[in-house]
Amino acid sequence: MHFRIRKNIVQLIRTEYDPQTKKPKTTIIGRMPRTAPVITDELHNLLTSKEIAEAETWIEQNNRITLIREEYAALTLADALKQANRWFQRQGDSEAAHIAAENLIHELQALRKTLKAINPIS
Repeated sequence: MHFRIRKNIVQLIRTEYDPQTKKPKTTIIGRMPRTAPVITDELHNLLTSKEIAEAETWIEQNNRITLIREEYAALTLADALKQANRWFQRQGDSEAAHIAAENLIHELQALRKTLKAINPIS
């Protein structure tokens, strides 16, 4: 079994050998939301015990990867902001700078709100 990420969905895919075509055949067994993957009762009934174990391992590893990425991003954000600031200063009034700034504004506002909630003195 393998897992295919499609936008906000994780597809669980079973590969079986097809004796007629003499080739492997893939079948999508089910789907889980990417943001909160969980094996539902319906999905549990469709999977073998080995596939359930694989799915649980994948969910655990995926959650760990996400937590590590988030921690790394938080711990290196100050340096990344310094570098981004230098880039924006070099770009000046360019189209690339405008596009990047537009994409950043919402996230910066959300981050500021979060930081204010955990550190109200600022």
